[in-house]
Amino acid sequence: IMILLTIIWGFSFILIKKSLVAVSPTQLASLRLAISSLTFSPLVYVYRKEIKWSDWKKFLAVGLTGSGIPAFLFFFAQTRISSSMAGLLNSLTPIWTLIISILLFGQPFHSKKMFGVLVGFAGASYLIFMGEHGIQGGAPLFASLVVFATLCYAMSVNMVQGFFGEVKPVIISSVSFFLLGPPAIIYLAFSDFPHVLVTHAVQRIAPGLSGWRKCRFRAYCRYDNHPFGSLYHKIELTMQQIPGLYIANSEGRGRGVFTTQNIEEGDIIEVCQIILIPKHQLPVIHKTKLHDYYFLWGEDLSECAIALGFGSLYNHETYPNANFILDLENETIDIFAIRQISEGEEITLNYHGEPGLADALWF
Repeated sequence: IMILLTIIWGFSFILIKKSLVAVSPTQLASLRLAISSLTFSPLVYVYRKEIKWSDWKKFLAVGLTGSGIPAFLFFFAQTRISSSMAGLLNSLTPIWTLIISILLFGQPFHSKKMFGVLVGFAGASYLIFMGEHGIQGGAPLFASLVVFATLCYAMSVNMVQGFFGEVKPVIISSVSFFLLGPPAIIYLAFSDFPHVLVTHAVQRIAPGLSGWRKCRFRAYCRYDNHPFGSLYHKIELTMQQIPGLYIANSEGRGRGVFTTQNIEEGDIIEVCQIILIPKHQLPVIHKTKLHDYYFLWGEDLSECAIALGFGSLYNHETYPNANFILDLENETIDIFAIRQISEGEEITLNYHGEPGLADALWF
């Protein structure tokens, strides 16, 4: 059971990263809590006679530290750190659990356990301060959010043992999530989440082991007012750029694309038309300067494409602030923001097609 749990928990960090392309960290965390609350609600009814409702504050404390607060911390953290680093830092949970059990719950002190705690902290600190160019990659400030989340997990574990030693685990989980659900549902209902569901429908199909994806893009639409309801459509332009894009020197990387205005997460930055290079001409491209500027293209990625506009001038970053979609049907490369980009900031992409991947580039 523990092995299965670690596999499920490990997958969650990857799924978080995928989900953050379309929704904000706050929306994703609220959605997670809302779904969990609705799922557990029938069990609350089933066990209603066994639930001691006078302990609702304790149930709420367990829920907030075990699920509520960590959800928001992890989701915000994974906007800037990789899912692998988040998973590794999550291993701090048993370390915090031991410390809290000794300091707050009076558990006996063991020198061997403390030695393990110190080794664990040393390893976690090394991961955090490796910086953006380390093996795992990530921003120390955002990595610290994960550390605080593991502290919350440890508090929850100890409170479960201290407050609910004789209570069925299913009751603890059901009531804790049940109490967290209403605020999350209310937030989602009054946020732009319904709009996001309609307008940010992104489909990805993995093209084998190459690590690249071919994508059909129907995202970042605009609403039109209509007497019979809201209709939506993709904006079709032969060339679309937000105002304020400009080319400037990027330290150590030559030219780069910058913005003179703030760009919100999810905004289309540029829709680049492409010049399609057929398969038989690709060997020739490899012998020219264009080798450093083309995108793989086609159903089997055997062709290549040169992006027009600023499309070939966005610099690579392991943890970028933007991403791209290869729209094979319309023959465009669509650049969009995956987090807020500030005025004067350089716009970057991860040319592996997946933010967080740090493999060597082909150019």
